Amino acid sequence: SSIDFFNWYSNKIGLSWSYENWIEAWADICTRNSYGTDLFKRVRDSEHQLCILSNLAEYHKLAVQSKFPDFWNEADTNFLSFEIGRLKPDPEIYLTVCRKVGLRPDNCFYFDDTKEYIPIALGLGLKAHVFADSKTNDLLDWINKQGLTLSSNKAMERNFE
Repeated sequence: SSIDFFNWYSNKIGLSWSYENWIEAWADICTRNSYGTDLFKRVRDSEHQLCILSNLAEYHKLAVQSKFPDFWNEADTNFLSFEIGRLKPDPEIYLTVCRKVGLRPDNCFYFDDTKEYIPIALGLGLKAHVFADSKTNDLLDWINKQGLTLSSNKAMERNFE
């Protein structure tokens, strides 16, 4: 559990914080990625189902919730590793999401900012692409080639290579 990890880690490094201080510290470093937020909104505003799949511990979820109270309500469904009991890149975490949303992997699109996770998703049949701020146009071009229609957002359609 997150509290067990916190207690173990605190003892290991001699940290004297409370669990609440730990969450506050994580909240302090949480920031919104403007390009990720734009992509998120564009998918959410389309006819496509939007899910979050993230390798988070409970304290991360609580920190994000503290800093951005509505964030966890913005997606149709959230799949967090601490709730599923699996971590990316374990193939079963991707298949669990597909089963829970009722879609075959080849009907799912997966974006991740960790490029090492993309080959795993592709190997399972998901349509997957890396998301990187500096290659926003690459992702938008790929989305268009896949036949996805997203709402327009000029702020995201810049390339910072």
